[in-house]
Amino acid sequence: FFSSRRRHTRSSLVSWARRCVQETGYMLLLLGFFSFYCGLIYNEMASVPVPIFKSCYSKATPPEKYSCTYPIGMDPIWSASVNELIFFNSYKMKFSILIAVVHILLGIIIKGINGIYFCTLTVLLCEVIPEILFTLAVVGYLAFLIIYK
Repeated sequence: FFSSRRRHTRSSLVSWARRCVQETGYMLLLLGFFSFYCGLIYNEMASVPVPIFKSCYSKATPPEKYSCTYPIGMDPIWSASVNELIFFNSYKMKFSILIAVVHILLGIIIKGINGIYFCTLTVLLCEVIPEILFTLAVVGYLAFLIIYK
């Protein structure tokens, strides 16, 4: 497009820009949707929960009478509890460790897929398999204990 051999008119530049906008429209729509989704999940899981649904508990009744689960995120009644800060900080710390373990394992798996694709057996045997074993032995055990406890 930007070669010096051909001379481009203004209409060809406009048509090129229009085509680029049309081709990236769906990507921009999906980017907006997923940014909204990630913001909602972060707000519900690690920040101030929005009371979208009715809470299962109240301050007046004891919690033994109810046995329900809040549909998404944290129950907003936690913000009225005495140990709100301790609970949310502990929850966010454990949740971030679990997300980090998933990202580490995903990176190692992608490295293994690249090793298979480019037929480098040494990368697969000498790097990917030991990394997976070491990660699962140390950090995977920590993630298991977080979930189990």
